[in-house]
Amino acid sequence: MTERAPEPGVRAKAPQIARIVLRLGLLLALAYGVHLLIDWATALSAKGHSGAQTGMLVVLSVVYALLIAAPFVSGIEIGLSLLMLQGAWIAPCAPSSRATGICFWRF
Repeated sequence: MTERAPEPGVRAKAPQIARIVLRLGLLLALAYGVHLLIDWATALSAKGHSGAQTGMLVVLSVVYALLIAAPFVSGIEIGLSLLMLQGAWIAPCAPSSRATGICFWRF
């Protein structure tokens, strides 16, 4: 019979756990920052700054196109989340952003 090597202890796994916690923390901070940015732009456009909504539309479309271009990123979830966050006014930009993302992916 062969003996199994002992499992590595918690001290051996600590750097891996720390990396995972750091990555999750950075991801949560990024998501919260995007949330605050979208809220700020929405409040700005509600006050009568019409350029804020147009700027937000362009930025969200570019980000959507870049995410679509990344391998293994499912675009339908991103498109639906944009529709849930911003409503129907962003719907016409989804197909053009998807086409742009596919063009980015080809390069």
